[in-house]
Amino acid sequence: MNPIVQKYLEEVSAIKSRLKAKRQADTVIWKEEKSNEKKLLPIGIYYDEDGELKLNLPKEPTLPDLNDCCKNGCTPCVFDVYRDEVLEHQCRIKELLRDFENISLSAPSSKSIPLRSQITSLRIDDDDGDDDDESRRKKIENEKSKNSSIFPLSLKTYRNFAILEKMRINHNTFQIVCKVNSAKISNNDYYNGQADNESLSLKVGVGEHVLIRTNINGKIITKAFTPITHPNTRGTFTLLIKTYQNHEPSIYFNRLRVGDQLSIRGPIKSGFTYSPGSCNYLIMIAAGSGITPMYQILLHEQSMSLGKQTRHIFLIYSNHTSGDIWLKREIDDIFDFDYPDRTRRAWYLITDPGAKVIQGTLDSPDPQVTNILHERLTLSLLKRILPHSILNLNIASAALEELTSYKIFICGPESFNTDIRRYLKDGLLLNDIQTIN
Repeated sequence: MNPIVQKYLEEVSAIKSRLKAKRQADTVIWKEEKSNEKKLLPIGIYYDEDGELKLNLPKEPTLPDLNDCCKNGCTPCVFDVYRDEVLEHQCRIKELLRDFENISLSAPSSKSIPLRSQITSLRIDDDDGDDDDESRRKKIENEKSKNSSIFPLSLKTYRNFAILEKMRINHNTFQIVCKVNSAKISNNDYYNGQADNESLSLKVGVGEHVLIRTNINGKIITKAFTPITHPNTRGTFTLLIKTYQNHEPSIYFNRLRVGDQLSIRGPIKSGFTYSPGSCNYLIMIAAGSGITPMYQILLHEQSMSLGKQTRHIFLIYSNHTSGDIWLKREIDDIFDFDYPDRTRRAWYLITDPGAKVIQGTLDSPDPQVTNILHERLTLSLLKRILPHSILNLNIASAALEELTSYKIFICGPESFNTDIRRYLKDGLLLNDIQTIN
């Protein structure tokens, strides 16, 4: 036989042998995984295949690694979350043991059923008079209800999310789109099954944000960001990241590329609450990157049916130049509808005296012309922009006050927030104001 042909056949044979060995190894792994899946048991009280009552206790919460704490004074700290998880776990164990014992006593025909006294490996304070712990546990369960299903984020640990897109939207801002990862977790880090990344949403609600952790020259730095993703979006989430000159975190964000990972934990409470349709007038006043929590509110309003949306929404958004405006097209799209009993108005203020901008007038009927004003936000301007029914609340009757229920949110630099709050409280006598920090 020709030596070249013989060598070729030998190589083909070797490749076939390697493929066969790989297939066999893959089959063994697949069978082991299937076998392990069958062994996964439900958490809590259940009956097995033989009809016997069984108790499977949830695992204890995992103690965070010291590296998970950034030591920047985050609220809540990962160890605060762990402490709450331990309390919740202890209360849950006590409930399960009590219920299991009661069921066991009512079924004496069962075979060997362990009672509370026989389970000695659990570290539980057996004092039944802990009403404070019980009420706190219920509060924790409310806060962490999202963890009862597949949940990509964690309050306790930072998780990595791959960057799918990075796009510059102006001279100092990037838009970053990240992939939502699947996670096998629940209240006890247990999940039986696989998650489809494209079916997952980030599950960050109104009044919540995330923390991004970076390590710059050995120093851990965390930055807070509000995702600007519609609540119905699945598979991805979007962040707007503003950068600054000679700013260490900005150097890190500038260097990020598609395929890099962002280390994120959350969702973290932003210090304010809001439910769409909870008032008749919603007034949002923002400056710079402070627009993101306002946009988050608008997205959740948009996700509701028309009857559940707030009837009148006003947005005042101040920036140095027109190039600094974020999300103008998206906001205008949300506000672009016409219903006789509803109002949607957005005002964009440009404060740089030298900036070039097409200036509108408050009296023009065209919202596309009137919504950009070349002036600073002052008490006088607020009086011209805000609806008269809100401005006259201090002299209104109780019936009128109910019709003109309102909420005001402010988000911007500290000096901006202080000034606007003073205008509203002292100048306009408005009190239902929440500042978003």
